Amino acid sequence: MDKRTTSNKSISTGLTPIDDFYKDKDDYSSTSCKKTDSCNLDFNSTDKSNSDCLDIEFLPNPNLGNLNYISKKVNLYSNLYKISVKKSRTFFEYSVKFQHDEVHLSTQLKRKVLSKISMQLSERYGVYIFTGTNLFSTNEIKEMANFFSIYKKFQYSFVIVPTKERIELTNSPKTMLDLYKQKPEVKMILELIIKDILRHNPNLKFVKNLYGKKYAEKSVQAKDEYNSISIMPGFCTKVMFLEKGIFLNVDIKNKILSNSHCLDLINSYMAVPYKPKREEIEKINKFFKGRTVETIHTNQRFRVEMVNFEKRANNYSINFENTPVVLTQYYKKLYDIDINPNSPLLLIKTKGKNEQNIGRYYPPELCLMVGLTDEMLQDFNLMKKIATVTKQDPENKVADINDIIKLVYDKKGISKTNKTDGKKYVLKSAFEKKEEYGIDITEVNSNSNSLFHGFMIKNPVIKGKDDKIIPDIRRPFEILSGKNINYLCIYHEEYESDRKKFESLMKSAGEPYGITIGKADFKKMSSEDSSQWIAAVEKNFSSGTHNLVIFLLDDYLKLQVDLYKPLKKHSLESKGYITQIIVTNSLHGKNSLSIISNVLIQINSKIGGSSYKVEMDNELKKKNLMLVGVDTSFNKSNTSEGGKTIVAMCASLNKTFTEYTHKKFELEKDMKNSLVLPLSSFIYEALCEFFKINKKLPGGIIIYRQGVSKEQKFFLSAEIEQISSLLESKEKNPEFSLLENVRIPFYYILVNKKTSLKFFECEALTTKKANNTNGSMYNYENPDPGLLVINSMTDPDIFEFYLQPQKVNQGTATPTNFHVAFGNLECPEIIPKLTYDLCYLYCNWRGPVRVPAPLKYAEKLAKTSLKINDKIKNTLCYI
Repeated sequence: MDKRTTSNKSISTGLTPIDDFYKDKDDYSSTSCKKTDSCNLDFNSTDKSNSDCLDIEFLPNPNLGNLNYISKKVNLYSNLYKISVKKSRTFFEYSVKFQHDEVHLSTQLKRKVLSKISMQLSERYGVYIFTGTNLFSTNEIKEMANFFSIYKKFQYSFVIVPTKERIELTNSPKTMLDLYKQKPEVKMILELIIKDILRHNPNLKFVKNLYGKKYAEKSVQAKDEYNSISIMPGFCTKVMFLEKGIFLNVDIKNKILSNSHCLDLINSYMAVPYKPKREEIEKINKFFKGRTVETIHTNQRFRVEMVNFEKRANNYSINFENTPVVLTQYYKKLYDIDINPNSPLLLIKTKGKNEQNIGRYYPPELCLMVGLTDEMLQDFNLMKKIATVTKQDPENKVADINDIIKLVYDKKGISKTNKTDGKKYVLKSAFEKKEEYGIDITEVNSNSNSLFHGFMIKNPVIKGKDDKIIPDIRRPFEILSGKNINYLCIYHEEYESDRKKFESLMKSAGEPYGITIGKADFKKMSSEDSSQWIAAVEKNFSSGTHNLVIFLLDDYLKLQVDLYKPLKKHSLESKGYITQIIVTNSLHGKNSLSIISNVLIQINSKIGGSSYKVEMDNELKKKNLMLVGVDTSFNKSNTSEGGKTIVAMCASLNKTFTEYTHKKFELEKDMKNSLVLPLSSFIYEALCEFFKINKKLPGGIIIYRQGVSKEQKFFLSAEIEQISSLLESKEKNPEFSLLENVRIPFYYILVNKKTSLKFFECEALTTKKANNTNGSMYNYENPDPGLLVINSMTDPDIFEFYLQPQKVNQGTATPTNFHVAFGNLECPEIIPKLTYDLCYLYCNWRGPVRVPAPLKYAEKLAKTSLKINDKIKNTLCYI
């Protein structure tokens, strides 16, 4: 049996319905957020509180006109489809409360319960949409009503209570756009309609906001020590209100699950099943802690806190109908699923208000591991196999997306059988549901008069030593600022020949770049003990003589003996000196000189040198800006608290944006789920460092913040207020004396790499050529570097743009979204070009990266598990 589709057989015992179990309907009036789109609510969740959403003024769309750094305009094809409302109608909102919500009924189960009385509900409420907590219908009913439905011989009771909310859909696109500004719930209604239409297609299955074609899963086998995984190709949809109208965004996604349920994975660690040894329990919990699992029976996702071997399925009870029920009986009664009585239980930490942050337990045999483990991500062969399934070139991606949109026009309905009388019936098809709602979804044609377009930004001018222009940074060039590399190299005695080759390569590789190798000292080791290697550093390294320690390691010493971690901890955290690890394998083969060249450029940047600079616009130079990058990373290891959130911040210190100071810290436990970060204190520290070097304060600050979506920006008011108060001298704190009577303007930019929009350059083909390209009349390609989308596919009311900095040759390019949300710097026209230029300034890569350099440094620092010693806080020691 497919573990993802465990069937629910008939349940012999039912619940007695309780009449009138809600006395005061006002207690259950709708709590849906009036800023639905902005607060990123999960409408399948029972918690819709919006108490934390505060009113904030966001920067409006500056409507940028002719930009002097634009080279040309390009027509684009995107994964967007025009939505037209054919019928004007009003949807009335009702709250839906089930009698047994305290047992965490899933939305999937609730939908099935309502489907059993769909005729009854349609007669009363007309066309309706059910979210799991709310019902929206075309009929206005002012009275509360109780309903009962039998599903799998189990009787459910729920109440539908009217609220005062109503949402109007009209066939006027302009009216809809205006309405959306006042009532963002319009977007939610349209998304629910689309989902309901797709649910009526018999060829699809819907799992956690992902649609997949039935029986389309593909299995990929990892190494022997890993479990195999199943990849379900699918897609997700999102309604977008853009400058050119209302569109449906269709993005192809892939769901990755373990083929083995979690109980099998647990047993694989034990020599004797269900009788674990202490060390086996430790390994099991190290593997599971912080992992995401998906339940087989309800398709819900949770994060695992621990595997509890003290609690078993046959000795743990859950409160059901105000009576303690053993877990095995609970699943048998509610789902008709037999649970192994000796199974240990997964402790899941819940976040909802109803659960009061109390963990609850799940049988591991009903859970599948989601995604890939760290070990799998490091398995090159496995990732290569996965790529063959998940990566698509533009031609195939466009074809698949167009096939998906045809599903809403499918006229075949889902066949059902009435188990009472055996009669067969067919539900309305996706096409019939589309017509019932009065919605049209049409493709936007690709032609010379395309609805969508973008602009190509001129590539930056890159300069090296003596301001010489570098035509190609991928080839040798004289670097901008080279430092003498004086190093101590420590290596194992077995690699004496590798040590000699390394010394030779260092000199040969550095010469074309103008990198000078100064003093080179070597220390031979006969031990594999990290403490002895550390002792050798302390005895032989002199900060007055050396500016770098190089450790020459092979894969065995680095990975199996694990010398890497203690050596890095000693250097970065304990003593504060800069290190470089060289793996012996990189010294052999035809690319060895190229590899060492890149290592030398990296080393030069670590010790304070610069490879090159980007020639910035004169107006931008006059502003004397300081750039700040902020990123967060969740680290699940080495903690008993379910993981820790690391915050990393980097700020530029010079006018070429090549030198940085940084800071990182761990969020306190009570702030782990908060979006607000204490950035103002770091900004002040960075301003002090900036002043020491430049003898003046910056004329403006630009903050690039990753980890917060556009929809979550409403929660950032406290953070923005702190930054604004600091930079406008509202803080009367003597600790901030440097900013007394000083006003520094700033921009606060939200950066999102996980965008669902895709852009393709399209070229019309002749009929003869089209016959050779799946019948398509167009050729689709990834955009060239520097694509800027600043209108037509952006929100008309906010300052946002999309940037594609890189040329992608494998798979489909994903642009980066930038939302200039707050601030008073008042120079919007410089931001797109500056952002693009900064993508070239990450010193550890010769070419553009997907985000600006200060943010890329923060991203790298956030993933570094070690603290950084203050001695090296103004270096790039962590790259």
